[in-house]
Amino acid sequence: FKDAATPRSGQLAALVSDAIAFADALHIDTFSLMGHDWGSRAAQGVAALYPQRVERLVSFSGYALSYGVGEPPPLSFLPRLWYQFALNMPMGEGILATDPIGFAHELWRRWSPGWDGAERDRQFAQAAMGLENLDFVAIALSGYSYSGQGYAPSLQAIEDQLSAAPKIPVPTIILEGEQDGLEVAGRTKVLDGEIFTGTIEHRSVPNAGHWPHRETPDAVIGLFP
Repeated sequence: FKDAATPRSGQLAALVSDAIAFADALHIDTFSLMGHDWGSRAAQGVAALYPQRVERLVSFSGYALSYGVGEPPPLSFLPRLWYQFALNMPMGEGILATDPIGFAHELWRRWSPGWDGAERDRQFAQAAMGLENLDFVAIALSGYSYSGQGYAPSLQAIEDQLSAAPKIPVPTIILEGEQDGLEVAGRTKVLDGEIFTGTIEHRSVPNAGHWPHRETPDAVIGLFP
């Protein structure tokens, strides 16, 4: 961040705004987007609010702009969200602030239960280098906040649009690992034609958990002949 006073915001409106500002800075008028996890939400948000800019979308999750649409997940889904509940409590905030890399590694391990441990940990060590900055904890807490902690007032209008479950009219492919320890595979298929109003395809990746592009990269690439 250039300014120490800038909110360290992980809110979806900030991610969407940053993506558009980045494309504008590079003078790229239209583009395709591929996103995973937070990147999925950001890519879906750009496609929903700026569809004239997006040629196609590949999302490593189903619809993620609002959990208030479609069929509710099964009750068994709740334990998978323990980390979100924890990060809205002082105890969870303290654990993340004390050991952010350890917290992230616990999620990495749980969300891909079938991934070989040695290879999983080797790749985590590479990815974790991106978390070693002073702003990671504040941004993560903001991103998972139920109360709007760390939200930027200047982005409230965009946040309101995203919270209203906007439709995604661009051609979309949804990729899901069959062994994902976080997502409920196929949960948003009921939204096809209602929320995803453009062409929509669902493709599953066998023998992969939450990180199919890292666990089985050849299989993911093979889905795009």
